[in-house]
Amino acid sequence: MASKVFVSPGVYTTETELSYVAQSVGVTTLGITGELLKGPAFEPIFITNYDEFQTYFGPTSPEKFVGTQIPKYEAAYIAKAYLQQSNQLFVTRVLGLSGYDAGPSWSITSIANVNQSTVGISGYSATGTFTLAFSGNTSGTVNFTTTGVGSWTGSPMSSIFTKSYTKFNGSTSTIQDDMTETLVSIFATNSLSATTAEFWGPISASTFSSLSSYTNKINSYGVNNLSVASIDYTADSNDPWYYATFNITTGENYSGFSFYSVVGSNFGTGTTAGSFTGSVSGTYFTFSGYTYSGYNNVVLATLRSRGISDYNSTSDGMEYQVTGTSNVSIITTGSYIAVQQNPYSQFLITGSSYDNSNFSFECSLDDTNANFISKVLGTGNFQKERVDVPLFVEERFPTLLYYGYNKGYVRGINSTLVSLPEAKNNNTTSIANYLERYQTSYSPWVVSELRGNTVFQLFRYIFSYKI
Repeated sequence: MASKVFVSPGVYTTETELSYVAQSVGVTTLGITGELLKGPAFEPIFITNYDEFQTYFGPTSPEKFVGTQIPKYEAAYIAKAYLQQSNQLFVTRVLGLSGYDAGPSWSITSIANVNQSTVGISGYSATGTFTLAFSGNTSGTVNFTTTGVGSWTGSPMSSIFTKSYTKFNGSTSTIQDDMTETLVSIFATNSLSATTAEFWGPISASTFSSLSSYTNKINSYGVNNLSVASIDYTADSNDPWYYATFNITTGENYSGFSFYSVVGSNFGTGTTAGSFTGSVSGTYFTFSGYTYSGYNNVVLATLRSRGISDYNSTSDGMEYQVTGTSNVSIITTGSYIAVQQNPYSQFLITGSSYDNSNFSFECSLDDTNANFISKVLGTGNFQKERVDVPLFVEERFPTLLYYGYNKGYVRGINSTLVSLPEAKNNNTTSIANYLERYQTSYSPWVVSELRGNTVFQLFRYIFSYKI
């Protein structure tokens, strides 16, 4: 204990005790906050060693943020390094950016039917005339000269002359078959040549009136009425006409046509018995319309590439079997053309994987078909071997398709896929970005105060979760 000692007047000495034990040096305690694999969130936990840390929060993880080499769970590496030198650490787990990059996508979309109530509203026009030469015989053979003859080449009929269409009774035919049948009947009864007119859809009232002398009128498409003055465009019986000659031109716009034909006056006998030569001629008319709103280019199913996570010094996440958006195609022509007018018919999915291995799969959106797309491709990333089946069905909308097709709103499937890139390309059109930042849950406001005529919200609860 220190005390003052009198030495002489005005002089004093004071002793200070310095023999006490020095206090120990303070130990630094660190606090870290970050994303971790598991454990309680949004509350500090005191940790004394790395084994304890792993029990609470899990081990280190090599997972990286998409498109970078930055560890997603970097806090675990910091904690491990610090706990090798200290035994005092506060750790607070937060729930931050989570989710995944789903990769490139390919969507199958619909072709909407022409809205029958929009046909004929903007009128129609007599667009052109044509002449088509033929030779045939009573045995049923008819040959047509389809090139270089009176405006037939380039006319809309020439492109669908041999294309099959479905009649209202379910049978099929073509314009060529229709004309052949009519001509063979004329060969058998020559007088019919002056009284027979064949129609594929309605024609203008004035033209129809001018054909009054043709008493044998053949309604090949079975439309509601052969004159536009009397036809009911919304009648179901017009479906063969709409399906056969109406097609989307741009956007939601439909364009279609109708025409009639009669046997020309130069009809005569050929060089051999029972043979005939001549020509058919007529006029075609163009119509316009619009699709059923909300049913055109609607996604019916979306495909994704299979892949695996391979985190290493040269990789930044998922390795996809199919990498490029242009590496997958849909075939709806040739033997698969029926799917353009029936979305439940078969189509072909073709493409190539990252190693240039080609693949093709016959598919259907009909869940009763052996080639049902979900059976062929699977519906999950690991449901089939990724090398053998590099694509899977991420999403499908069967109710929308069933309703749209049975109501007559949906006609078929588009001949191109809607291809969108993976999320790490930072393309705003991508639908692969399933990366989302955590957002804290809040309760409703539980304490409010009325000040004059204004309510001030004062307090609410913020919830934290232990995961």
